[in-house]
Amino acid sequence: MGQCRCGARGCLESLVGAKSIEAEVERAIASGQETILTQGNDEMTVSRISSAAAKGDSLSRKVLEKAGFYVGIAVCNAVALLDVEMVIVGGGISRAGPLIIEPIRKAVSSNLIGRRLRTLKIVGSQLGDDAGILGISAYSRASGASK
Repeated sequence: MGQCRCGARGCLESLVGAKSIEAEVERAIASGQETILTQGNDEMTVSRISSAAAKGDSLSRKVLEKAGFYVGIAVCNAVALLDVEMVIVGGGISRAGPLIIEPIRKAVSSNLIGRRLRTLKIVGSQLGDDAGILGISAYSRASGASK
């Protein structure tokens, strides 16, 4: 496991964050794996990787499936701990839509049992990267922190 941007090791971010996904694709390309992502000189981004996966690029799909698996395991732990009914996947990874949500659901269905699995909903955020800042803004207004 690589070192996270926070300095620790083993953080979920170090496995599924945008920079980690982009770096994994770049390492695969450097090792000679075939991908449509070598066409052009565009910057490597999760959006670009997601687009390539949607076009059937096997490397991009494999990387997103791996990220989805790790998120799915984290979701299982959170659901077991917190007994939530819905998980909303946000951030840059949510831009991959079903290409990330389906691997998350697969990992969850393979690792979570009982009532929790039957009632759990896993959806992508409609707010994308803006979810965090909008949540903080709403919290600030509600708590009176902006006064």
